Amino acid sequence: MSYSIRRLARGDEAILARLAAEEADFDLDDRGEPLEALSVEAARAYLNDPNVLHWVAEEGAEAGSIVVGHLLCHQLRMRAGTAVELVLYEIGVRRSERRRGIGRALVALAL
Repeated sequence: MSYSIRRLARGDEAILARLAAEEADFDLDDRGEPLEALSVEAARAYLNDPNVLHWVAEEGAEAGSIVVGHLLCHQLRMRAGTAVELVLYEIGVRRSERRRGIGRALVALAL
């Protein structure tokens, strides 16, 4: 199956909640556990923050799509040199979808 990659945006609060609930499936084996989802208000603030760059790789029809990978980066303002730096904070690919190039595609998009 093929997948598409897009940046999370306003209206994707439910995806953030699913990622939190399914955290263990995106982490290393025997690591990770379900996380507490952000409140709706906090999720909206996260999705509206221009310095938060969070992409998801999705598979399936739009209404029934499943997130197979995600990449979270933060844009940081620097005091000297390059004005802005991108920090890769978190990357995860669903355990059953690994070794398909999803993580590489997410990183390539961020670069």
